[in-house]
Amino acid sequence: MNIFRKKHLLLIITPVIIISCVLFILSHYYPLSLLSINKQYIYTPESTVVAQYESKLNDLKSSYEKSETNDLTINRMQQGLLDVYHQDFLISGDSVVFTNEKFSSIKIDVIETRKILLDLTFSENYDKNTKNYLQLLVESIIEMESSIQKAELTASYSKEELEQVLNKLQMRFYSSLKYFDSFYDSYTNS
Repeated sequence: MNIFRKKHLLLIITPVIIISCVLFILSHYYPLSLLSINKQYIYTPESTVVAQYESKLNDLKSSYEKSETNDLTINRMQQGLLDVYHQDFLISGDSVVFTNEKFSSIKIDVIETRKILLDLTFSENYDKNTKNYLQLLVESIIEMESSIQKAELTASYSKEELEQVLNKLQMRFYSSLKYFDSFYDSYTNS
């Protein structure tokens, strides 16, 4: 009877251990997968990109704060356009925890920015150069939105793939910030 209990216990414990090991391995290599235990990924941004980005953002904010222009475009910039560029993984050299909720939050910010930009496109008259910069800015925002949606919807990314996606997203934000700066400069100097 004792041997029967040991075999029965072994038959129960062995699959539990195997399933636990498989889940642990999946969680480690595929942190946002459906079977992952924590469903989070810790991302450490590239410090040189963070420094360049933060410098560009601070320059833009200081020129914006010095501006004496007060119209719809400037007010909309103040209300929400600059907010999208203040993501913690962009301005902090520290590690940032990414979850599906974090991707959703960033996507919502980007969508709101796109809406503001599209509203500005049709509610203001800009010179040709400024319109071109605005178009580039809108296109870059749409590309960011698409990248975020891909990252958000794909739970099968490995750690390496998530790292690449987030590095590309970081660079998309940086190039979008440059377009924003060019649009702002062109607008205020026209």
